[in-house]
Amino acid sequence: MGIVLFATLLRLAFFSGVGTSDPVYYSKSANDLLNNKFPSETTQLNARIGLLIPVAISYSIFGVNDFSSTLFPLLTSILGIIVIFYFGKFLFNEKVGLVAAFLLSFFPLDVVYSTQLLSDLPSAFFSGLSVFLFLKAEKIVRKPNSYLFYILSGLSLGIAFTIREMAIMMILFFLAYVLYNKEFKWSYILVGISFLLILLIETGFFYYYTGNPFFKLEGADYALDTIVHGDFFYGRLSFPKFFVTWPYVVFGNIQQGYFFAFISLAAFYWMIHRKKEADYLLIWFLSILLYFYFGTTSLKQYAPVLAVARYLNYITYPALILLASFLMEQQKIIKKIFLPFTIIFLLFTSIGAIYLDNSRNSLDGLRQVYSEVKSVEKPIYTDYRSIIVLNYISGYKNDLNLIDLDSNPKNLKNVKDAYIVINNQMIKGLLAANKKLAFLSEIKDTPPNWIKIKEIGEEDIIIYYAK
Repeated sequence: MGIVLFATLLRLAFFSGVGTSDPVYYSKSANDLLNNKFPSETTQLNARIGLLIPVAISYSIFGVNDFSSTLFPLLTSILGIIVIFYFGKFLFNEKVGLVAAFLLSFFPLDVVYSTQLLSDLPSAFFSGLSVFLFLKAEKIVRKPNSYLFYILSGLSLGIAFTIREMAIMMILFFLAYVLYNKEFKWSYILVGISFLLILLIETGFFYYYTGNPFFKLEGADYALDTIVHGDFFYGRLSFPKFFVTWPYVVFGNIQQGYFFAFISLAAFYWMIHRKKEADYLLIWFLSILLYFYFGTTSLKQYAPVLAVARYLNYITYPALILLASFLMEQQKIIKKIFLPFTIIFLLFTSIGAIYLDNSRNSLDGLRQVYSEVKSVEKPIYTDYRSIIVLNYISGYKNDLNLIDLDSNPKNLKNVKDAYIVINNQMIKGLLAANKKLAFLSEIKDTPPNWIKIKEIGEEDIIIYYAK
């Protein structure tokens, strides 16, 4: 209980909230769903109903705000600490479970994404729960009880998939597990059937709301085309960058802290000191990690998995249980030296890493903009992403006359008796993400009839009035 309380306080202390990229789109889609208006635009984000439905329910109870938006990821993060405790206890003993839970309580990657409206952490939670339930079923002697756990395992994996498609990679663990044990039980079919049941329900959902049962598939294809044509693979398609990007993310990204140096040591230890319970974790850990390194995100073409730190949530559970079980070994050098040093070192460096991480979201600038213009009845021109954020800040009251000034808008020199909000940070981010976007020259070379009303930050956001 103390570990859960510590974890909760730490996550609230470093609360992030809704950001200006994917999170605000998830928020808008969830609010549309709450109002029985499923988004008509076919995108990968709109198709992740396993995330949108809980957020919509949260909005119905608590209204639209940063807390209600991130409540579901926060709950899955806290529940993950409970699950990893029982996982470690199940495979090894209670002490291993407690150490694994404590490590997860301050693991930077989990803390950072526990209060962000993103799909990775919730999907990883249900994926990990699926493996736990499956291994639990394997140990149950009485068939009826084991059948229930196999079904729950498949349902959990199905939910993970509805939250984020990447969860399908967990099939690699199940295949590797069968090969490792050199045995296939007919009861494993229950996992597949219950998984397919969730997919069938999801397909029915899309057909009901959009008339297109392949809505999710088309959204994934669209997202992949955007990534490939936008060259968003961070150099992974070129040699030799292809081979170094993931190692850099694993060992060099601040969101991992120094965890993976110790996790690697623990994995190497268990490769030498073989133990079936550790082997299951190694199968999970290595199969997914290797897929990140060399796998593809498409069956049509080779499209490497983006080297993004938050994807490593899918191997957090096996990694930390491997480390915890290593630290609980009875060798004198581990017990007297490695255990206390590792815990103390990781605790303090991790809190520092969480503090220094720059991915926490802040909408303070646009909140100031909203306060400034919320009573304005005149047209307000700004970029499309700022429009979405301003609507979120208003609680989707849509009480402002917001006009998109992105690609091919009307000539802003002719705009009169209107406000123009130039969000320089947002525009810079949009151009970095898509070099094909074009913004009008007036944004930098402002016309003489534009009067500067307010400047937020060091010219991060500027509000003009065109008289």
